Amino acid sequence: MNYSVDDILFGAMYYLATYHPEEKKLYLTKKNFAKNKTIIKAVCGEISTQKLNRHLAKLMEDGLIQEQDMKSGGETYPSYIFPYEYKEKY
Repeated sequence: MNYSVDDILFGAMYYLATYHPEEKKLYLTKKNFAKNKTIIKAVCGEISTQKLNRHLAKLMEDGLIQEQDMKSGGETYPSYIFPYEYKEKY
């Protein structure tokens, strides 16, 4: 367990994520993240927006999430993706 990473934030984002069948990736649009930000902050222990942004930056720094534009229905959405290495253990 790495205590420097907010696992509750990661879990909430993962729960809200959608699977893209063509790209074979899980993604969470930034629009959907913003729409659910109040709920996410409450689940993470009533944290402030600044703290949420710092925790989000830490998840990106550690490579647990990445930013990428996803195409769906002819439109492009700025999103967070959840990279997964099939050759690694976890």
